[in-house]
Amino acid sequence: MRPILFVRRGCPVCALAKTAVILFNIKAPPSKKIDIVYEEDHRIKYLFELLGKRVELPVLMDEDLIIQSCYDIESYLKMLEELYLKRR
Repeated sequence: MRPILFVRRGCPVCALAKTAVILFNIKAPPSKKIDIVYEEDHRIKYLFELLGKRVELPVLMDEDLIIQSCYDIESYLKMLEELYLKRR
């Protein structure tokens, strides 16, 4: 099953969210899915169903990894890179 994505065109954070889905889903079983939902005012709210946990961003927790703001793009990219390397 493919992850479900609801994204806005041209938003750099949406592009990062798509990248996150690819990275997070590398070793996830086919039954796992990730829903990404956007509020009308474009403050972004993510609902992740990952490894049996449902987590709401802007705070994403994966063991020792926490990102406080989805708009902090540099930190987000660093977090994704660390997570990717950890899961390889």
